[in-house]
Amino acid sequence: MTDKGRSRRSLVGWCSAVVGWSDPLESLCSSTPKCHNKPITQSISCALFLSLLPFFASTGLYFYLWTPESKPSIIFAAVKSAPILLLAAVVLSWNGCQNVLGVVGGLLFSAVGDWCLIWSEYFLHGMGAFSASHLLYSLAFLSSRYATHSSSSWTRILSLILLLIGGAFYFYLYPFLQKAPNFKIETPAVGAYIFLTVFMGALAIRTRRFATLMGSLVFMVSDMSLAVQVFNAAKIAHVHYFVMGTYYLAQLLIAVGDIRASENKEDFGKWKRP
Repeated sequence: MTDKGRSRRSLVGWCSAVVGWSDPLESLCSSTPKCHNKPITQSISCALFLSLLPFFASTGLYFYLWTPESKPSIIFAAVKSAPILLLAAVVLSWNGCQNVLGVVGGLLFSAVGDWCLIWSEYFLHGMGAFSASHLLYSLAFLSSRYATHSSSSWTRILSLILLLIGGAFYFYLYPFLQKAPNFKIETPAVGAYIFLTVFMGALAIRTRRFATLMGSLVFMVSDMSLAVQVFNAAKIAHVHYFVMGTYYLAQLLIAVGDIRASENKEDFGKWKRP
């Protein structure tokens, strides 16, 4: 093989590793000496990676500009929500408009939540936007593109573990919620929000898709870390970087998982039917 051929294979392999693309024809190609579908699949992987470059750039810009002394502003709200809007554009370009009531809609509501959380007085509005986001993610995970496996004993056990973790976290957070200025509203609202995140995580487990599952679990970790920060439940060094880093990672994994879920054209066709 020539140096040019080796370089091309290395680049394509690197792109595939980053986006985690897995094509159902890959197993067939591995057993066929001369399969012309594999280069096409690798090209798709590289194209997906390239389409995500604006997301990576905008995420880097956010962390570059943010400091503990940063004051709320419309410009900073736009910088914070830009990576999520760019992810929504990527999913929309790959999956089409029929996905607006799924992951694309969830990403758009997440961007609204990002905007609201810049100002502390809009905390409840932001939590409402993210609640809508989790509901839309859950709706997407229930679609025929994802729900290709029936529930098994281990998925039910993992879902129960998530429920116990969510309940234990709310129990831990409860005394701090009582100290909040608007505790009569925020205490039940946070409880409902935790339930929605656990519900989304349980549905992600049911899909048995790595990117979707990891994205949902990382999202839960990010939300819990944010709650600890907002309600002063514990002091964690550099907590903002951890919250936002896990948040952007979670959204990226959910978006890539949704694109991968559309690989099956038959299931994708079922999703589009009214």
